[in-house]
Amino acid sequence: MQFKTESNLVIVKLDDGEDFFESMEKIVKSCDIESGIILSGIGQLKNFELGYFDGKKYTKKTFEKPMEIVSMQGSIAETFHLHCTLADEKQRVHGGHLFKATVNVVNEIVILRLNKIKLKREKDKKTGLKTLRIR
Repeated sequence: MQFKTESNLVIVKLDDGEDFFESMEKIVKSCDIESGIILSGIGQLKNFELGYFDGKKYTKKTFEKPMEIVSMQGSIAETFHLHCTLADEKQRVHGGHLFKATVNVVNEIVILRLNKIKLKREKDKKTGLKTLRIR
């Protein structure tokens, strides 16, 4: 894992075999990021779990084989809320909420650290989910 900061941007490189969320949590803690936006992510993931929220609960599916990250974005507000689109070897696309993942080969992630805007998560009475509150 490597990362460098410039102003309010953090450029991250994760290496093969790293637990994606464990590594990202270490970086967020090291950079003192309370609120942020995942602007982009490229590379590959394996042993990852994607979810689809049907309005009541998440339906989750685990993928073991490596896939190429086509798109990744999300927010940092106490926890990570990431959505990811990945393509398999036949260029079929799979996407949804990213719950867990292991880096395959390399990941390159760009984080925007928010300094004045504070993001929090609070339980929404209607959905039961912890949804974003902007302060």
